[in-house]
Amino acid sequence: MIFTDNFGPWKNFAKDPAVIKLGNTYFLYYSVYEAYGDGKRLAVGIATSSDMENWEIRGTLPNTQECEKNGIAAPGAFAENGKI
Repeated sequence: MIFTDNFGPWKNFAKDPAVIKLGNTYFLYYSVYEAYGDGKRLAVGIATSSDMENWEIRGTLPNTQECEKNGIAAPGAFAENGKI
């Protein structure tokens, strides 16, 4: 698998991948930079694939809590009872 996020202002960056499969779809969660004020902070990006070769970027998880004001990173995920 080769993947890099080319969606945000800091292109060609993705790290800390976590991949799970649900049904016929692979879900990739990864650390990525997003614009924040005059700078950047880490966020969690999401992409999907049916073959682990061709990925479609779906977006990022929003940093909404006070404890996330400096960013969030190094995601993990699991599937249980058909849900992520």
